[in-house]
Amino acid sequence: MFKLIISLVILTISAFYLISASGPYDTLAQCQAVCKDNNPCNKKECLWYYGYFCDISPLNCDDTNACTTDSCTAAGTCSNIPINCDDNNPCTFDYCHGALGCIHVTQDCNVVVPCNKTADCQRGKRCETYKCISGRCDYDPVVCPPELPCSEGSGACINAPTN
Repeated sequence: MFKLIISLVILTISAFYLISASGPYDTLAQCQAVCKDNNPCNKKECLWYYGYFCDISPLNCDDTNACTTDSCTAAGTCSNIPINCDDNNPCTFDYCHGALGCIHVTQDCNVVVPCNKTADCQRGKRCETYKCISGRCDYDPVVCPPELPCSEGSGACINAPTN
C-alpha cells in the first residue's frame, strides 16, 4: 500500500514537470544547452527530478509594495518605480501606504495655492472655476440648481431627463 501511494505521488509530480517543463535530460549540461528563450524577463532553471527538466517561468518583480509600479526591464532586472499619489487637490494630504496604496486625507481647505497666472491654478476639476488673484488661487464651484448637479466630465450642470 505504501509503495502504491509513493508511486502515485511520483507519477503526479512527474506529470507536473512534463506539462510545465521540458525534459528529461541526462546531464545538467544538456539541460542548460536547451533551457533558453532569449527573454531576459524569464527565469530559466534546470531542476533535477529523476533527470533534468528545464523550467522557464516569468521573473517575479513584485516587491509587495503598493506604492511602486513593478516591471522587468529589457536588461532582465526588476524595476520598482514609486507611484505619484498627488491628486492635484490642495485640500487633501496625499501619501502612499505600502499595503493600501494612495491615501488622500481631507484637510482644511483654506490652503493658499500660490500662482503667477490663472493657468497655475488648474487642478483638473471641471466643476469649479479658478483664477489667480494677487498671487494666490481663488476657487469657486460651478453653481447649479440643487436638482441639477455639476458633471465632472463636462463641467456643466446635468439636465434633468425628459420623458
